[in-house]
Amino acid sequence: MSDGPLVNNPFDDVLTWLSEREHGRASVQAFTATWEWACLRQGFSSLATRWRRALRILEELGHIERDYDTTQIGVTPATLVALPASSGLYVLTGSRPFRLLERLNDPDDRDPLVAEASSSWGVHVRTPMDRSGCPAGPQAVYVEWDPAYRESVRIGLQRLGVGLTGVVADALLAMQPGIRQLDLAGARLTMSPGREMWLRRRAANGSVEWAPVSSDATPGLYCYRLRHRKVFAWRAALGAELVQVEFAVGEWLGRAAVGKTSLVLADGRARRLLAVPASVPLPKLLARSLVLRTGLPPRAAPSPTDGSSYLIYENVDAHTMGHVAHVLAQTPVHTDITTKLA
Repeated sequence: MSDGPLVNNPFDDVLTWLSEREHGRASVQAFTATWEWACLRQGFSSLATRWRRALRILEELGHIERDYDTTQIGVTPATLVALPASSGLYVLTGSRPFRLLERLNDPDDRDPLVAEASSSWGVHVRTPMDRSGCPAGPQAVYVEWDPAYRESVRIGLQRLGVGLTGVVADALLAMQPGIRQLDLAGARLTMSPGREMWLRRRAANGSVEWAPVSSDATPGLYCYRLRHRKVFAWRAALGAELVQVEFAVGEWLGRAAVGKTSLVLADGRARRLLAVPASVPLPKLLARSLVLRTGLPPRAAPSPTDGSSYLIYENVDAHTMGHVAHVLAQTPVHTDITTKLA
């Protein structure tokens, strides 16, 4: 973690670029090219090909939404979101035009209502960094104020075009159905979505891979590669209905089906940490609910025992840990995460 903004952060570059485009939209192809250019320009060539990761991080942080049908991405409206258990701290999500960040810190703004509000709030900036010293996400912009000035702050934010909302993290978590609630977590299919199908299964070396199959009648997670997108579906048992699911939901269903139900690590004491294997993605709504507890992407940490990587989420209370584990059909393993993971 770095105090303050990083002047050569490609995450900030692409977020500003997208925020200042007409209608705040771009194709995934244009984003990919801009991301690669920004990484090379800023001296982070190792990040240049990791545009999918960059998209995922920006989406989880609430800065963008992705339309898979049109292969377009769009920046979300600028909004201050309250963080849980943080003594009134808010994080800025959504659009980040350059001038907005300037005006948040300008008590001499030409608009007297904005100037009055900016004199009432404090702005703090942190930049997440990975273990190799590369930026791990855009700068996190935190804003706090004395509740006595809330009305002045609300008006100033309104003039800046910034929304103000409560604790979104808890609301998103409440919206995420359990992965076994297939009537809520997926959509039932009356036929196979496509002729070409792949089954997710474990190879002889222990890795999980896609294998082409001629039928989707057996239990498991299937992928159907259509013209512009992929569709994933889960069949719980022989003869059971085929249900279209998010890829991450299918991954966790697959782990639970073979008895892997101890994948969630929980440290509910003062550290308030939650860790999951990096190789098993979280459902998007669940991932965003955890990220919006801090306004920061999870940090990666290797396990000293087998070298596998975990993603660690912070500011997670015991109730939320239990809820997350329940959603994923897991039994949380309570441990000292700081000691267990290097």
